[in-house]
Amino acid sequence: MFTIVNDLTQMEVQTSVDEADIGRVKQYQRVEFTVDAYPDLKFEGKVSQVRLQPVTTNNVVTYTVILSAPNPDKKLMPGMTASATIYVEEKFDVLLLTGKAIRFTPDQAYMQKMFAKMKADGNMPQMSAEGSMRLAVRCHK
Repeated sequence: MFTIVNDLTQMEVQTSVDEADIGRVKQYQRVEFTVDAYPDLKFEGKVSQVRLQPVTTNNVVTYTVILSAPNPDKKLMPGMTASATIYVEEKFDVLLLTGKAIRFTPDQAYMQKMFAKMKADGNMPQMSAEGSMRLAVRCHK
């Protein structure tokens, strides 16, 4: 739910956050949200306030979190319903792998082909004294 701050170029979004998630929400965290009027647009903002007064509806406890959002085009209007994502933690420059890549089990023919290639490149795995495999990889530019 939107409310007017001083003018329509800067909006406040009042969101309800479940009690299980409220402990991770902090001031100044980045927020993205959408409104039904513009389903293909993502608006950005930040958490400006976490209110301490709980609201209980049908035995569900939520807390009001106020988001600040710039509105230079004045597309956002008071009373619009928003769906918000609060980024409680972000990591940059990390490797992402799909679950399928982690669960990959090659067949025997593929393994033989890869071992032959590694042997030709001089990158054969070596067994350590403990029986674990160590792979020495040579990087080529």
